[in-house]
Amino acid sequence: MEHSVLIALAGPVAQAKYGKVSLAGVYCGPGSNDSEYVEQCLADFDICHLFDEFERRAKAFVRRRWASIVAVANRLVLDRRLSYDQVRSLQ
Repeated sequence: MEHSVLIALAGPVAQAKYGKVSLAGVYCGPGSNDSEYVEQCLADFDICHLFDEFERRAKAFVRRRWASIVAVANRLVLDRRLSYDQVRSLQ
């Protein structure tokens, strides 16, 4: 569950950083499905109070992998869809 929550939060965190927009704006817009998924996961385990901790960890994850994330995002702008092998080749 923890891994799924971190990955679900990393998407909106990276999107906010890449687009230079607020994370709250992403949660209310294109990242709303991710944040809803995270909230449901945390509610299922009765640990909603840990949302901020998971968000902090997702931000650290994105910071550590920022160069790879930008490479994938830039390629997605051009191709709109990438295979697993294409993503791996960018790292």
